[in-house]
Amino acid sequence: MTETLIQPADTMLVLTAIIGIVAMGMFMEKHPVFGQIGVMFVILFSAFLSGVNVLPRSSPVYDVLNNEAVLLAIPLILFNANLKRIWRETGRTLLAFIIAAMATVVACVIGSTFVDLGPQEGTWVGLMTSAFIGGSVNLAAVAGAMEVVDHPIIGLMFAAIYVVLIPYFILLMAFPSFGRVWRWFSPRTEPIAVDLPEVEAQSESTESKPIDVAGLAFALAMAALCAVIGEKLADVTNFAAMKYLGLSALAIVIATFLPGTINRMSGYNELGHILIYAFLAVMGARIDFSTVSAESVSFIVFVIIVFTVHLLFVSLVGRLLKLTGPELLVASNAAILGPPTAAAMATARGWSGLVTPGILVGVFGWAIASFVGVTIAAIL
Repeated sequence: MTETLIQPADTMLVLTAIIGIVAMGMFMEKHPVFGQIGVMFVILFSAFLSGVNVLPRSSPVYDVLNNEAVLLAIPLILFNANLKRIWRETGRTLLAFIIAAMATVVACVIGSTFVDLGPQEGTWVGLMTSAFIGGSVNLAAVAGAMEVVDHPIIGLMFAAIYVVLIPYFILLMAFPSFGRVWRWFSPRTEPIAVDLPEVEAQSESTESKPIDVAGLAFALAMAALCAVIGEKLADVTNFAAMKYLGLSALAIVIATFLPGTINRMSGYNELGHILIYAFLAVMGARIDFSTVSAESVSFIVFVIIVFTVHLLFVSLVGRLLKLTGPELLVASNAAILGPPTAAAMATARGWSGLVTPGILVGVFGWAIASFVGVTIAAIL
């Protein structure tokens, strides 16, 4: 094995490097210009450091971040998934999002018929389906459920996704400026009429609360409890995927039916995203570009096919159901890219009535994507 500057056994130094990379990626996300490449930076910079023999490709730290840390991250993020609130406040945007999620499933299945992703194709299609309905937290959950969380190709797959994802975001932002194409996408392209004070009130309700130590500790304890129950369910059912599906379902139940418990928590969303970014950094560190370059091209082609079919499906079904272009675009953005970019696009385009629904349907994607991804992986 090649000698690296940071030795695998030097666990504190490895952890420091990973956290430092995560911090840089998160700082980039706050920048108006570099915000969209924060996640890609975390993956590719980790891959670069391992490629030049600074970071090791395996370490006990990676095992902890890929397993215990992910088991905590999933419920921490899903504590946002109050299905009652999503149903109450999203209106027509939820229907548009369901169409976008269906479009992703159809697009991934079609993409798999045109591109050979290797002997574990079903697993990779399931992972990408979950990522394009929910996000990286769902990809981590499905990877764990399918027992491929340590596979070196996952980091490369995620990097390939982001090669296409950034141009896709730019396309979505510019789409309404394309005149005839925009009118073809949806004949009803008018902005949604809204009562501005109501939107402001809703937006305030989505802001993060000030973080307090007791609330953060309570959130972490509840996440750990979800993880333990998920593991016990996996043992009882003899179904390994239940460890991730069970803890996801339990977190959603708590978020939906125990709002008082959630109100006592603090900082769970922020901590969950830090842990997921650490998982992405580990995926990057395990990439070996010298052995998987051919697979990267296949994944890039697959993602291009998926995004193309996704947009066509969303447009055709949206036209049949008489949804507007803004509703469809925000829903597609929330599915493929996630809640923050959906809200950013709605704000930038002046669709103020879609800011909060865009965030909430994106969170709904987090709630359902792991279940969809595991189902697709099992079927294919």
